Amino acid sequence: MSSERKAILCVGLVCVDSILVVETYPVEDTGQRCVESKWQRGGNASTTATVLSMLGEVAEFMGTITDRTEQWFLMEDLKTNCVDTKNVIVCEGSGCPTATVIINKETGSRTILNSRNGLREMSFEDFLSVNLDLYKWIHFETRPNCPELKKMLRFVLDHNAGVEDKIVTSVEFENPHRPHHDVLFNMADYIFVSKEFAQHYGYKNMEDAVEGLTHICQPRIAIICGWGQFGAAGKQSTSETVTSPALKLDHVVDTLGAGDTFIAGTLHGLSNGQSLKSAIAFGCQISGFKCGMRGLKGIELLKNSQHLV
Repeated sequence: MSSERKAILCVGLVCVDSILVVETYPVEDTGQRCVESKWQRGGNASTTATVLSMLGEVAEFMGTITDRTEQWFLMEDLKTNCVDTKNVIVCEGSGCPTATVIINKETGSRTILNSRNGLREMSFEDFLSVNLDLYKWIHFETRPNCPELKKMLRFVLDHNAGVEDKIVTSVEFENPHRPHHDVLFNMADYIFVSKEFAQHYGYKNMEDAVEGLTHICQPRIAIICGWGQFGAAGKQSTSETVTSPALKLDHVVDTLGAGDTFIAGTLHGLSNGQSLKSAIAFGCQISGFKCGMRGLKGIELLKNSQHLV
């Protein structure tokens, strides 16, 4: 294994996104024609793994998946994007999580309606099948199974205690209403928090969020907060807060997956030795490029762009 590149494993959700592009956001109880409609693969961890692969990383997704018709669509799309799926857990007789996404062509905003459709979340027992020696970084998306995620992170920490080549870990906190998410605050090396998550806890901007959250986390942990059009901030308790502006666009085309792209860009930077400031700057810029185009196709052409940090 020593001659092979180690992978970044993303643990969380994969789902089917039903994308509806409209000229303007619909008024309730009216009908209108869509500009475009399509299926695409979604889910935070699934999308982050895809962007990591596009950036040249060895990327893998792990999560539960349906055994119904949608399984073929999702697995083929992961394969097409060179995302490894050897640890995906196929659940018999379960439905497929879906998200109906309304994209407003006028503003680029996205409105998302989610359904889990009976598919169970990953368990710690599922995670025990993972060969940790294959990975340099494991990124977890917070789901309703936070106590199980804590066990997974503890498993990685215990593994790290016995090896020299330690796995770096990160956790994404997007939805502030996940039950028991506080049990994960001190379990990872990097914590990503969304604007919505920070605002739920009373923070008015990204700088206040990272500075405030460092007080409830261990000193070794870095806090990273993306704030949409204002960019992102990061901080470790032992260092100054660093920030990066968002990429300025003449017109926002599609913000769906922008946060996942930001995380992927930042992980890519950090895992290749960039400083926290440089890594979040890379994340902001590649996320901005994504907002200027429909979907993700084309990001792979930007990884070596002179415009990126």
